Amino acid sequence: MATTTYTDATMGARAIGARTDSGGTPVTDVSAEEDRYAHVLFGEGKLSADAFVPAAGAGATMDVDFGSGVAKADYYVVAGNDAGQGNYVVRLAAASETVTLAAADGSLPRIDEVYLVVQDNAYDASGNALPRFGLRTGTAAASPAVPGPDAGWDAYVLLASIAVPAAAADIVACTITDERNDSILAMRQATVANGLTVTGDIAVTGNVDGVNVAGHTHDGTADDGPAIPAANLTGLKAAVDAANVDADTLDGIDSLGFVLAAHEGAGGAVHADATGAVAGFMTAAQYTKLAGIATAATANQTITAGGGITVTDGAGAAPTVAHEDTSSAASINTSGATIVDALTLDTYGHITALTTRSLVLADIGAAASSHNHDGDYYQYATGTPRVTITTAAPAGGSNGDIWFRY
Repeated sequence: MATTTYTDATMGARAIGARTDSGGTPVTDVSAEEDRYAHVLFGEGKLSADAFVPAAGAGATMDVDFGSGVAKADYYVVAGNDAGQGNYVVRLAAASETVTLAAADGSLPRIDEVYLVVQDNAYDASGNALPRFGLRTGTAAASPAVPGPDAGWDAYVLLASIAVPAAAADIVACTITDERNDSILAMRQATVANGLTVTGDIAVTGNVDGVNVAGHTHDGTADDGPAIPAANLTGLKAAVDAANVDADTLDGIDSLGFVLAAHEGAGGAVHADATGAVAGFMTAAQYTKLAGIATAATANQTITAGGGITVTDGAGAAPTVAHEDTSSAASINTSGATIVDALTLDTYGHITALTTRSLVLADIGAAASSHNHDGDYYQYATGTPRVTITTAAPAGGSNGDIWFRY
């Protein structure tokens, strides 16, 4: 169940009691209630942007500060809810005032609200005549509800609502929502004789001259303004043509040479076809070319080459693709029994090295010759049998010698 606690700040409220003279004696020519009647010129809300503004208090506390930071600068209009009660203008005397929230629930969140309350015994039977900060501490729940105002209040305004998470240690963990409203001057049947200049936005709720502003469409329905006659629209072109309206008679566009007939299009175009140098209508051929461009195509295509490949931008023409020379081997010319023995290739299939060698009999499958002069065949050597050709018998011959005489 929501509970109410009060913080009695140093505040004054205009027209809770009667006026007094300089000696403190009540002056009865104007009663407090009569004085409050004048305040109905102002709607409920703050009279300056920072009046009673909420902010997290300093330090690891559950404090919320209210005030602009300037003493006697915060004014707020609080409307009485009873018939004939009127409005109260409340001023904060100090630069700010602190309202301290109760400790957070250990396991469930809650929502607290801080109100500016004016207690006036003449209407609420509170026994008081003073303005106060009223803290409404909400009930902790899985889905907490706002506590709302105290049932005993007759003049109050919501300043801030605070979402208090479960187990929150300080106000920094909470979320403060500014609930203040701006006060407005309640104008009724005001007449402006010499014009009205307004800087900023004007928000209007309700009707202006009998027409609902929010849903104003001029369709002729109730509270929506008279309908615009169709003749006013269909006759517009004829009226323009009849008046010979062209660029010379339209303010601000004389240089365009504007003529309605020059923008017919749809086969009856007056514009020339567009070219690279002159703007105009798109031709069928231009449309066909544009429609034939593949989705996601770009003006400049990117060509990605692998290693050893270079691509040169064609500067508007076709690009040039070149294969780099990655070989480092020199050319050779073999002859006779010299042949290429080994080749070394890189990753691109280029020859980077080669070696040569000379062939031997074993390389071609031939056996070595077994012929020799080991005694089975004739051989000539000093001191061994020999063939001699002479004119006389040789001397000193030995077995095995063969000699010829001639």
